[in-house]
Amino acid sequence: MNRFSGWTASLKRVIFRDAGRKAMALLLAVILYGSVTYKSKDLYSRVITGVNVDLVLPPDVVNAQGSVLNVQLKVSGAERVLSRLSPESFACKIEPVTGNTPLDQPRVVELTPDHFRKPFGVTIEGITPAQLSLQLDRVVTRNLPIRQVFDSEDRLPAGYVISGVAVRPGEVAVTGPARVVQGLQQVRTRPVPIDGTTREGFDYVAELQPMDGIRMTPDRVTLRVSIAQKAAGERSISSLPYSLLLTPEQRKNWIVEPAAGTPATAEVVVLGPDTPRNAMQKNWIRLFADMGDLQKPGEYMVPLSGVFITPEAKDLQIVRISPEKIRVSVRPLTGVSGVKNKKR
Repeated sequence: MNRFSGWTASLKRVIFRDAGRKAMALLLAVILYGSVTYKSKDLYSRVITGVNVDLVLPPDVVNAQGSVLNVQLKVSGAERVLSRLSPESFACKIEPVTGNTPLDQPRVVELTPDHFRKPFGVTIEGITPAQLSLQLDRVVTRNLPIRQVFDSEDRLPAGYVISGVAVRPGEVAVTGPARVVQGLQQVRTRPVPIDGTTREGFDYVAELQPMDGIRMTPDRVTLRVSIAQKAAGERSISSLPYSLLLTPEQRKNWIVEPAAGTPATAEVVVLGPDTPRNAMQKNWIRLFADMGDLQKPGEYMVPLSGVFITPEAKDLQIVRISPEKIRVSVRPLTGVSGVKNKKR
């Protein structure tokens, strides 16, 4: 036992004798290794983009550009060290809220290499941008009403309108920079889809339209959309002329015209909303009698038809034409009695 204790004491004396000089020698060896490993002729440069600069802000302060900004670093070091670098190899946190500078005034932060934590053996030679202009502001919260947005109300079937919209909840809490939030009057939903088959009311969960730097709670609302037919009334338009639709062959061989005593005009009754109905002009409607099926001379009762020829009348419809039918006379052109007579 005494022999073992003696060896232990001897070993301790060897290890700890001149400990200061040994530590200094070790440090000089590390420095010498570094100077040899990273000597100037082996240095390379590289540009690292997208390096994060984190702003450390109080809970009630926000930066208009966000709390994380990106910069570009120009770095140098050994090639094998640079090849392993990424934006995450660097870290930077700054606390820009110092002093008595009012928050509503722009604040400039100078960036230096000392702001960045970097890997061993890497030197930061340049920072772009070297200055950050910050727009700091107090965080405030307001309750704002919601405006529903539809992708196109014109897609509803003719004669139908959105008669009402109930929104639940009716308001949302909007949180963000005071200068932005105080200027808002409402928030909008993302467009709610409507198509030509929508004739009945429906419920829809709508997302709110996002805004940069703004948080909304909740971020979606429920819409109850009511669909109804437009209020409609009738209007009579008199003395509307009509035309006779003939085929090219009929025009070559027949004389087709209203029979004696047949009126040359007609009266039309239209149904629709007040605005287009009251604005309607005679030239919005085209009346005609289709003669394409007539193949021989004689007198015929042919129905009158009508169409609207202007987009302003898309919500109107023709409900009556008077007279419903007109008497038409069909006779051959002079010297023409039909195809058989021509061959004789």
